[in-house]
Amino acid sequence: MSREEADVIAVVGHRNPDTDSIASPIAYAWLKSREEPEEVFQAFRLGDLNRETRFVLDHFNTPTPPLLPHVYQRVREAMVWDVVTAPQDATSYEVGFLMREKGVRSVPLVDAETRPVGLVTTRTLAELYIHEAGTFTFAEEPPTVAQVVRTLEGRLLVGRPETRLSGRPVVAAMTPSLMRKFMQPGDVVIVANRLDAQRTSLELGASALIVSGGIRPRRQILEMARRRNAVVILSPHSTASTLRLVRLSLPAIAMAEVHPLTFSPEEILSDIVPDMMQDRHGVALVVDEETRLLGILTRHDLLHPKRRRVILVDHSEPNQAVPGVEEADILEILDHHHLGGLETRAPLRVWVQPVGCSATLVFRRYKEVGITPPREMAGLMLAAILSDTMLLRSPTTTAWDRDAVEALETLAGVRWQEFGVEMYRAKTDITGLSAWDLVTGDLKVYTFGGTRMAIGQVEVADRERVLARLDEFRAALRRLQEQGAYDVVLLMVTDVLAEGSLILAVGNTRLVERAFGVSLKEGYAWLPGVLSRKKQVVPALVEQGG
Repeated sequence: MSREEADVIAVVGHRNPDTDSIASPIAYAWLKSREEPEEVFQAFRLGDLNRETRFVLDHFNTPTPPLLPHVYQRVREAMVWDVVTAPQDATSYEVGFLMREKGVRSVPLVDAETRPVGLVTTRTLAELYIHEAGTFTFAEEPPTVAQVVRTLEGRLLVGRPETRLSGRPVVAAMTPSLMRKFMQPGDVVIVANRLDAQRTSLELGASALIVSGGIRPRRQILEMARRRNAVVILSPHSTASTLRLVRLSLPAIAMAEVHPLTFSPEEILSDIVPDMMQDRHGVALVVDEETRLLGILTRHDLLHPKRRRVILVDHSEPNQAVPGVEEADILEILDHHHLGGLETRAPLRVWVQPVGCSATLVFRRYKEVGITPPREMAGLMLAAILSDTMLLRSPTTTAWDRDAVEALETLAGVRWQEFGVEMYRAKTDITGLSAWDLVTGDLKVYTFGGTRMAIGQVEVADRERVLARLDEFRAALRRLQEQGAYDVVLLMVTDVLAEGSLILAVGNTRLVERAFGVSLKEGYAWLPGVLSRKKQVVPALVEQGG
């Protein structure tokens, strides 16, 4: 996952998606990508596709949009992507130098495949300096000769780079007699250009001589070191500076946090805050599925994370929007329903018109910016309009919808009536589908005057097949009412060719009976001429006190 993927603008329809809420985001994301090429727009879905939508996408050879589970702020919205890292064999000095040079307070140590093996912070460096004030030894994590030479910017005169130095760093700033009293075999001796001190150090078993001041030792000292398997390093620094740098040649991994906090970039930010606040470093590493380093996250980064950016199509109600929308920046709303009460932090483009389908508005945006949709996009918009207007028979159909269908059928290369019948057959085949799937497949939730309603709609070619399973459908409605604590749950079983709908309801059925002047004593009623949930069913229920 790249940083660009984290900056995607999500174009998304509503939950329980129908053809309009899938096709319109795809077509609108395509248009926005051409209108604003500096941004990345991606259509998403909030649920599974229905039969009709699958047919449409297959017909126009269009991939299914990826599922968007939520738009809560994630780790990726807060993390730092440009990470300063050090190799796993880096010295404490090299890591500290990186921190100063790059102005960072944390440096991950990584292996050759960029997998983190440890984390060094300014706190751990400070602890190293405190440790320096006491008895210091390389015994626990001996540095290699190569690491010491790199830290000193010195030269290796005798010995092998891979040899590890495990003794105490000591300074031979005393007489040979005192050296015999204080030195131990294996010590790493820092010594100036003093022949007697150099010889005595080797006689006492020094594992290494580090000669300060940049003055090369005599040949006899180098030969003596070879015979005793001792290392000789030439340092260009003073004795005091050499001692300090030698101690900083300790492998950074020796003081690193080898089990730092690690998170996936997809984790929800609010979920990881407690761990971040309790961690002694307040730093976490962000890794991919193969544990390769992607970025770093600090407590400071939690203060102002980026908000995810979304464009809402075919809805504006919070309970129909993607979870977490309250934490996102809504850039646009394009819809043909009523406004649903979402709150935004900043001004936005809102285009809501009383037309039969959101795709009609998307197509008008194409015309507004002067871009002709390709066949695939034209076909998707045409299909959405035919679906939402029930082949232009719904009372929600407007002149804009009819004009759009006329223009889009040419661009899509189909005859809309014939294509519409194919869609209808794909949509109304309920063979093998459970009542629960049919009840919840196209469900909308409304709240008016304290009454909470769930209204589903399914289109069929033969409503008698639903009546034959009436008990199964009523059980599914009751289950939905219990799960959602709804006052009313209603299912419209719409027969477009017969131009009417069966209605099944549970809960406050008196409200439904009053709204339509029918009796639900038999468990259902037929409403001739009723095809639109939005324009005919919801307003009637609201008028009766919903």
